[in-house]
Formats: sequence, structure tokens, C-alpha cells
Amino acid sequence: MALAIGVPLSAIVATSDANIALDRSAPEVSQVPVESKRIRVSRTRSGTRNHHHVVLKPISPNPASIPPELEVSGATYGGIREGGRLEILLRRGAPDIP
Repeated sequence: MALAIGVPLSAIVATSDANIALDRSAPEVSQVPVESKRIRVSRTRSGTRNHHHVVLKPISPNPASIPPELEVSGATYGGIREGGRLEILLRRGAPDIP
């Protein structure tokens, strides 16, 4: 059973890694307004983990590949304020997979 789940997931990760590594396209820069911020705490065997999220306001035109919510690093989270803007660099992807 684990093999049936692990192989497809590994293929997805490998495709994503290759897409990022081989992408030589110029980035499209978007300044997206931040609607809100939140921290979700999850419990793990070794303690707890903080997940830092920013909720983005819809922009027009909105590239389809910018999701309405992103998980960011703690450092990025600390540097963003609600009502501010988050700069997102979006590339086409090597085989046109953004």
C-alpha cells in the first residue's frame, strides 16, 4: 500500500524539482496586497510547529497560479504587515508548469 502512494508522490516531487531547476524564464513580478496574516500551530512528535500564512487580496488581472493563501517563512511573515504588499516572482516553468 505504501508503495502505491509513495511512487506517485515521488514522481510529483521529482517533476516539481526539475521544473524549478531547469526554469530559465524571466520572472513576472506581482505586488499582491496582503489581506490578513495568521499562524497555525501543529503538534508533532517532537513538539509543536508554527505555520505562517498570509491571505492575499484578489488582484486584476490575477495570474491563475497565485493562490489566495500562501505559507511563508517566519522571517517573511515578520516583515509583512496586513494591508501591505507582498512581492511575488512567478516564472513560467521549464515545461510551462508554473
